Amino acid sequence: MKIAKILLLYAILLGLISCKTTPKEDYNAEIDKWHANRIRKLQKTDSWLSLSGLFWLEQGVSTFGCSDTDTIITEIDYGYGTIGTFIMEGKKIRFAPSKNTDVKASDISILKEVELATDKSGNPTILKLENLSWFIIERGGRYAIRFRDHNSPAYNNFNGIDRYPVQKAWCKNAVYTAHQIPKIMEIPNMQG
Repeated sequence: MKIAKILLLYAILLGLISCKTTPKEDYNAEIDKWHANRIRKLQKTDSWLSLSGLFWLEQGVSTFGCSDTDTIITEIDYGYGTIGTFIMEGKKIRFAPSKNTDVKASDISILKEVELATDKSGNPTILKLENLSWFIIERGGRYAIRFRDHNSPAYNNFNGIDRYPVQKAWCKNAVYTAHQIPKIMEIPNMQG
């Protein structure tokens, strides 16, 4: 909730600052350009619209897939049963695909257990199975599977974002004054 308030305040301040020096036509064009860019980003296959799951990993062996017996079960049954197995030992994570799946990394079928690079490496190992993809993220010393469905209803049925018309009357001149001494704030994240 605090993050949303901070982002809202930042957006208002940014809008107020841009109102001061921007003629109406330029202001409207700037907002339209920002909105079009936002839509373009959401239409990419790696956007938030294709995100279908976030599964935290525990030390040891975890099976992953659509089977009732899997340790980590996807919300939708994609018909694959167990997709594979994650093995987490300390900070090292490996993945072994099930025999009945054609999981790929860099468009090459994985035939045996592979070690996975996380997003913190700057080049995470992205695993794919038809329209599904997943990779490991690291947050606060914990590891999770970020799971995407590139045919998800949210992604496939996305028709843009409704918005109010731009109104110059909403712009107010303001001056931003920073704290002389930086203020440290705790911002909670998804881990609490």
